[in-house]
Order: sequence, then C-alpha cells, then structure tokens
Amino acid sequence: MKGAIEVPLETMAEGIEAFKCLKVAAELGSVHALSDVGVGVLATRMCVKGAAHNVEINLKSMKAAAAASAYRGRMESFLAQALGLEGDIEQALRAREG
Repeated sequence: MKGAIEVPLETMAEGIEAFKCLKVAAELGSVHALSDVGVGVLATRMCVKGAAHNVEINLKSMKAAAAASAYRGRMESFLAQALGLEGDIEQALRAREG
C-alpha cells in the first residue's frame, strides 16, 4: 500500500514544481504565451488534484493509522502549496493581461 500512496504523492510534488515554473513564465515570460501558461495551470491543477484523489482512495485501505495520518498530512500540505501557487499565477496573469 505504501507504493500506491508514495507514487501519487510524488506526482503532487512534481505538480508543485510545474506550478513554480509556470509562475516564472506568468511573471517574466512573453505576453504572447500567457494563454499557454493559463492552460498549463489548468492541466497542472488536474494533475495535482487527480493524484490527491488517488491518495484519498488508497488511504482508506491503510490499516496503520499513524502512517495514514502522516500521508494525509503530506497530501494536504501539497494541496495547500499547489493552491497557493495557482492563486499567485492567476494573479500574475491578470496583472499582465491588462
């Protein structure tokens, strides 16, 4: 069960890294690519949220309550980071789109 939870958590972590790259593109990239950044944000959101759903499903099968709680904490932390970055990117896009 550990692997079934670790893999989507790693996917969430990679999604956060993608959000960080998208943030740079939203703030400093070409204005002609801002819509592409927006599409990247949507795709990355689905990546992170889909992985979170996978973690939730697999947590229900875990017997070790302490381990399940730790995994849930990591998942919730990743979700909070992702949502914060997504908000920052959306704000940067709105500012630059005029």
